[in-house]
Amino acid sequence: MGDVVTWTNQDEAAHDVAGGTFRSPMLAEGQSWSFTFTQPGAFDYICSVHPDMRAQIVVLAQETTAQAPPPPPVRQPPPRRRCHPCCCWRASSPP
Repeated sequence: MGDVVTWTNQDEAAHDVAGGTFRSPMLAEGQSWSFTFTQPGAFDYICSVHPDMRAQIVVLAQETTAQAPPPPPVRQPPPRRRCHPCCCWRASSPP
């Protein structure tokens, strides 16, 4: 999807590219025409001068190659210390 397709007439006879949503001008030998497909799907086309000349372009949806970044780490406050008289207080000895 989003890619450009280019047709080049390599025949002595004039041809065009006629699809439902796109149509080229008449192309003489050696001339090219390009179209950018912006939607996925299957697109049938013909040469309007020679309707038995048929083909189909299949446009795939773009692949997502980039992964979403991981969420930021959750910062938690440090645990609160609980003081208990037996371990947080020191008795001082008299001088």
